[in-house]
Amino acid sequence: MSLTRTLVYISGRRNNAGTQILLPLPSAAVLFLIHYCDCNLFELVFVDEETTASECVSVSFAALLATKHTFTDKHSCPHRCDLPVVCDDPVIRSGLCSSLRCLIKKCHANNPKKNLHDLLGFRGGSLKACAEASNESMTLK
Repeated sequence: MSLTRTLVYISGRRNNAGTQILLPLPSAAVLFLIHYCDCNLFELVFVDEETTASECVSVSFAALLATKHTFTDKHSCPHRCDLPVVCDDPVIRSGLCSSLRCLIKKCHANNPKKNLHDLLGFRGGSLKACAEASNESMTLK
């Protein structure tokens, strides 16, 4: 993986007063991980998916002081994927587990002394995508 700045698209918007950011829980988890890893390899892009405040966690703008970030609307987002999305050219990862796993690996590659790969658990098995099965294979014959 390259160690250049990576775009991370997460759902979020400013509150009406403009003093806080409203984040759905998956986006809050991504933001927490980035701050926990203390890694400045990422640029956050908050995509307004028009979620209601009751579905969100409020986060102070102070949490973003050390992180480069921008805001955009849903229609301006270049990727038509479920958020969060990590754009690590030419690869695009979508979904919470894949995104968190990618962020952990990039942070660990940037600073191996922090042992951030331990966040992936025994043999790095945590946050792997689950197996996919079609409805047809699930029916009993």
